[in-house]
Amino acid sequence: MRSPILLGVLAALLLVLIVLAGVIVVVPDLAPGARPYTVPSSARPAATSTPSATPPAATTPPAGATPAGSHLPGTPGTGGTPGTGSPGVLPATGSGSPPEVGLQVGDRAPSLVLPRLGGGTVDLAALRGRPVWVNFIASWCPDCQDELPLMEGYSYELGPRLAIVLVDVHESPAVVSEFATRMRLDLPVGIDQAGAAQRTWSAYALPVHYWLDAQGIVRAVGYGELGPPQFLESVRRVIPGASLSP
Repeated sequence: MRSPILLGVLAALLLVLIVLAGVIVVVPDLAPGARPYTVPSSARPAATSTPSATPPAATTPPAGATPAGSHLPGTPGTGGTPGTGSPGVLPATGSGSPPEVGLQVGDRAPSLVLPRLGGGTVDLAALRGRPVWVNFIASWCPDCQDELPLMEGYSYELGPRLAIVLVDVHESPAVVSEFATRMRLDLPVGIDQAGAAQRTWSAYALPVHYWLDAQGIVRAVGYGELGPPQFLESVRRVIPGASLSP
């Protein structure tokens, strides 16, 4: 009677051992810290890539090209700076682009047509072919008064090689006439009574000087009272090799 019972117990123990063995095999994969399953490299699909877009080749403008609407810079010693008392200057360049109308060094100067003191007209277009020195002044301006005798002397020295034009702003013909008599001016004086030329030429901090070459291109600009060294430097920008008495 004992043999069948013993056999049943042994069979039950064997079954329990089989079940435990299965749990031992499965549980490690579920235990905390178990590494995730990784697909073998041989079973992975081949990687695909999308070709990157290639940017178009950069284009370089031809040598000497000038962007539209650009101006040569007005920096100290090259284009002039208001209030420094130093003219701006620019060496001649070989740019093939036509200059724009403006007041920067290298620009074509704006037109200037005014009634002339004593009769007639001051017209820059009539002076084309000669370098021109344009000076905006007023009778109340002390710096203007200091410079005018020098300019009169330079006019005699340079003669027909340089035209010097004075523009008196915001004053009546009677005031300009009295001023010219008092200063003994022989230079032509344009009367800008309404200030239109002053606005066009941005001549607000008097005196303001512009030196134009024979083609009407601005080659030097001066703001405020200047002296013989600055005048000579600027005149030489439109008349190379010129000399002036101190």
